[in-house]
Order: sequence, then structure tokens, then C-alpha cells
Amino acid sequence: MTDDNTVQNTIRIWWCFHISTTHPTRKITSTEFLTEEACKTLVQALVISRLDYANALLYGVPSSSLSRLQRVQHAAARLVMKARCNDHITTALRDLHWLPVRRRIKYKIILAISSSCRRPSAEIVRQKSHF
Repeated sequence: MTDDNTVQNTIRIWWCFHISTTHPTRKITSTEFLTEEACKTLVQALVISRLDYANALLYGVPSSSLSRLQRVQHAAARLVMKARCNDHITTALRDLHWLPVRRRIKYKIILAISSSCRRPSAEIVRQKSHF
């Protein structure tokens, strides 16, 4: 799977979820009928988990690809927080405890390396890691 495929799949999943939750004929799954916590759980399960998927592949990806993923994260935050398009998104991301995409990728990679270094059999990882 290439970097572009990963980005495209994440964007496709977001738009499928977004259309199904906001389309007028699908009022049962609309955010009007979901609590903020239920909507956050759905977005976390269907969209944000895809942003975290294969972080190692996304490390070092050009900013143009990451900006597309960042727009997906912003749209997801707006959906959960019921924010308008012209509202500042930084506050919503902070309230949801979501890191921006580039920092999220670095954090997840460092977390994986850190947890693998704590294992007794990880001496080779400690020697090879440069973080």
C-alpha cells in the first residue's frame, strides 16, 4: 500500500461516513439524534482510527498529502462539536484531545518505539532507534 492509497482510503471512509450522517434521508444516524459522546465514538471508530492506521507509512509524506488528512480531521471535529465552517478548529481539537495529523503520526511512532523498548527482548531496538 502506497502513501497515496493510504490517504485516499482515509478520505473515502470519511466522506462515506459524513454523507451517511448528514444526508436528509438518513436522519436516524444524523448528529441531531446522536449525543456528542456517541458521535465522538463513531467518528473515533470510523475515521480517526484510519488516521492512526499505518502511521509508519505516513511518516515523511509530503505536506500536500498530510494537509488533505488534516482537512478530514478538521471536518470530523466540526461534525462532533457541531461547529460551523468559519469557527476556529483549534479549540475543537483541544476539547476533543486530538493532536494535529503530523504530530499525531510522530507521537504514535514514538509511542510504539517506547513501548517496544520496555520489553526485555528489545535491546536491538534500543540500539537502532534514533529518537
